[in-house]
Amino acid sequence: MSRFEDSVLVSSDFDGTIGYTNEPAPNGMTVELAYHQAVCEVLGHEACNTYSQTGGLINRAPAEVVAALLPDTDEETQRVQTEALIQTKLGYLLDQIGCRLDDGTRWPRLTPGFPETWEDIQRLRGKDVPVHTAVISSGHTAFINTFFDTHGLKRPDFMVTDDDMRGSRYAVPLRVKPSPLLVTKVQEQWWEYYGINGVGEADLHVLTERTVYAGDDPTKDGQLARNSGIEFIHINPANSVPGWEKVGQWVARHVGVASAAV
Repeated sequence: MSRFEDSVLVSSDFDGTIGYTNEPAPNGMTVELAYHQAVCEVLGHEACNTYSQTGGLINRAPAEVVAALLPDTDEETQRVQTEALIQTKLGYLLDQIGCRLDDGTRWPRLTPGFPETWEDIQRLRGKDVPVHTAVISSGHTAFINTFFDTHGLKRPDFMVTDDDMRGSRYAVPLRVKPSPLLVTKVQEQWWEYYGINGVGEADLHVLTERTVYAGDDPTKDGQLARNSGIEFIHINPANSVPGWEKVGQWVARHVGVASAAV
């Protein structure tokens, strides 16, 4: 096995970065619309109006949405309502994954540049280059895994989603972006892969210098990277190829190959 010190970690957001989940599915549903309908169904008319008037999802985790819409309720009520919101939202979406859009592409569509970079990384791994992948998202594990399977792509090695953080003991601000705890959680999975129980001070440079985070939101995703001391690469949903090419270049630079495409 290669050494932890020689490895790199390519982490990224999911929605708008890897998959276009805000493009309507064949039944017309998007993540944004599913959230809106779930808020109206689960939290009621007043919360629904407030949700619309305050900008909708705006890249928040489910617990953040519920806390903002039900500020005067206790923690247990918010927890129960958050779970109901998530299950209702997923009910609108899960059966649409893999359904064909009008042009024959499976929903959600891959962002251009992502599959090429992802496959380049897999080819490097096939040559025993220690490149690891991770997704950090306020979305849900079942959705993301089904998406990768549908498109015939290898699942990420490590993942931290809202499902992982929602049941944790941490307060809401610590378990949602841009809390650096999210990056720490995937880095823990990374070093545990190498049988390491904890990283010593001498190895801290591996965590910062050899981790990158890619995302479509330069505010939340960018701040998450800055809070974690790691490099951020912006994936512009309107023109995603250059961003994913930069990810490939970052990998090539850090593993000492001429190009990530081998």
